[in-house]
Amino acid sequence: MGDGQGVTRLELFFDLIFVYAFTQVTQTMVHEHNALGVLQGLIILGLLWWSWVAYAWLGNQAFAERGLMPFGLGTAAALMFVIAFAVPDVFSDESSPRLAPIVLVIAYVLVRLIHIGLYLIAARDDRGLRRQLILTNSIAVVPMAVLLMAGAWSGGAAQTWLWLAALIYDAGAVYFTSSRGEFRVNSTAHAAERFGLVVILALGESVIAMGAGLSHVDLDGASIAGVFLAVAGNIVVWWLYFHHFSDTVEAALRKRSGKARLEDATLIYTFAHFLIVAGILLTAAGIESAMSHIGDWQSIGPFSSIAIAAGGSLVLVATAAIWKRVTRRVLIFRLIVGVAFIPGSVLAAQLVPIAYFTVFVLAGASLILIESLTRELRVPSTPGPA
Repeated sequence: MGDGQGVTRLELFFDLIFVYAFTQVTQTMVHEHNALGVLQGLIILGLLWWSWVAYAWLGNQAFAERGLMPFGLGTAAALMFVIAFAVPDVFSDESSPRLAPIVLVIAYVLVRLIHIGLYLIAARDDRGLRRQLILTNSIAVVPMAVLLMAGAWSGGAAQTWLWLAALIYDAGAVYFTSSRGEFRVNSTAHAAERFGLVVILALGESVIAMGAGLSHVDLDGASIAGVFLAVAGNIVVWWLYFHHFSDTVEAALRKRSGKARLEDATLIYTFAHFLIVAGILLTAAGIESAMSHIGDWQSIGPFSSIAIAAGGSLVLVATAAIWKRVTRRVLIFRLIVGVAFIPGSVLAAQLVPIAYFTVFVLAGASLILIESLTRELRVPSTPGPA
C-alpha cells in the first residue's frame, strides 16, 4: 500500500457496525446513570476499540477488497454486531455466569483470531512482520482472553475488574511489543482518514443520543433550543479536530519514516484517539440524559454535568497531547479549558440544561476564537521530532 492510499468502501461498511456499537456503549452509561455504569461503558468501548483499531491497521497493510480480506472483514463485522447486541446484558449484580458475557468473549476472541490470520496472509514473505505478529499476539491475546472469560464466569464486581485488567494488560502488551517493532505504517493518508472517520462516527452517536433523549419530550421552545445548542456543541468538537489539527498531524507523520513513524502513529492513533472517542461518547451520554428532561426546567444534575464536562476535557487534553507529540508545542489554551471543565462541572450542575449547554458552547467557541487570534494552530514549517 502506497503512502497516498485511502480508505476502501469495504472498510467504510465495516465501520458502520460501530454506529450501533457506540449506541450500545452510550446506553450502558445512561441506563446505569452512575460512575460504575460509566466505567462499564468505557470497558465495553475498550473492547470495541481494540477490535476496530486492529482492523484499521490491517487495512493499512493490505487492500481490504482483495483476496480473503472481504470474507474475513465480513465475518468479523457479523461477530462485532453480535458483541454489540450482547452489550446490554453483559454486566449483572449476580455472581453466577450468564450467556451474554460468555457469548461476547467468544465473539471477541474470534474477531481477534480472524485479524491475526488475515494479517499473517497480508504479511506474505515478510519474516520480520510475521515474527512481530506472532510475538505481539501470543503475549497479548491469550492472557487477555483468559481474564475476559474468568470475568464472564465470575459475574458481579469481579467481572468489571477482571475485564478492566484484561484491557489494561492488552493495551500494555500491544504497546511494549509493537510500538518500535516490525509493524509498518504504509500510508499516513489511510491512517488519518480512517481515524478521522471514527471520530465522525462518534459525533454521529452524539446526534443519535440527542434524538434518544428527546424521544419522550414534547416539541416546544426548550427542546428546539436544546437541539440547536447540542448540534453547535458537536460542531465545536468537529472544528477543534478537523480544522487544521488533523491535517497537520497527518503531514507531520508523513515526514517521519520507519520506527519513528510507527511509534508516533501508535501513540497518536491507537491510544490518544481512544481518549477522543471516549470523550465524545461520554459527552453523548450526558447530552442524552439532559435532553430527556430539557422541558422541565430542572437542574441538569451531576451525572449529565460531569459526563459532558469530563468528555469535553478528554477531547481537549488528548488533542493537546497529540499536538505536543508532533510539533513539540503546547496548546496552552486547550489545556486550560480542558482542566477547568472538571471543577466547573460541579458548579454548573445546578444550571438548567439550556443554560448549561449555552455555557459549554460559548466556552468551546471562545477557545476556537482564541486559537485563531493567537494562531496556535498555525502549521509549523518543520514539525519537531518526538
